[in-house]
Amino acid sequence: MCNAATRKLIEDVVENLVMGSEMFTAFDVTQRIRKVENVYHSEVRNEVHKLLSMGDMPGYIKQMHSFTVNGSPVRAFVFLPDTLDVMDYDPDHAAPNVITPVTVATSGAPTPPKLGPNMDPTDKRGRLCIPCSWTRKMNWRPGDWVLINAVPGGGMDIFQVTRSSCNSLDTFYQVDRDGNVRISASTLKKFSLDTSNGVTFDTNYSGMLFVRSK
Repeated sequence: MCNAATRKLIEDVVENLVMGSEMFTAFDVTQRIRKVENVYHSEVRNEVHKLLSMGDMPGYIKQMHSFTVNGSPVRAFVFLPDTLDVMDYDPDHAAPNVITPVTVATSGAPTPPKLGPNMDPTDKRGRLCIPCSWTRKMNWRPGDWVLINAVPGGGMDIFQVTRSSCNSLDTFYQVDRDGNVRISASTLKKFSLDTSNGVTFDTNYSGMLFVRSK
């Protein structure tokens, strides 16, 4: 399992690739990161696939693709915008020699954001984190799925579901390995949740978590 600093580095590299609408594999991400830090490819691969499944690559899909690297045949998942053709993926240009600048922690764990009572600000990618302190109160465990419903006037109701009960029109997320749920910026906009002044969390005996603007 990678540490928080490495996970942040993976997220930054993927974010830069997505912002540039680039096609890439998990190994392309590994190659970029190895220019500044030694990492296990298996850890990077797992994190990249998780970012897609958690909705952190808006407009992206993954497709299995066969291609050649240094004369050797390779078969791997390519992450790409859903408007592009995977056949256009070029492994020779997927991992440039110069890594896109990112902030890397040089020692210790990253400094967490300062939180007030019942407040959890969005991160630099505009995501809202429902922290593990709240998911534990809800008895949500890593790997569990939660469904988001809209609230008139803005806000969200969130409750646990089974993955099989969700359809393509639903907005659902998976509790990550650290027990957090990270709601994407596009979902916050969809449900008209203004986070500029923070949010409040509340719950009831029916097992539903309420998220509202402050």
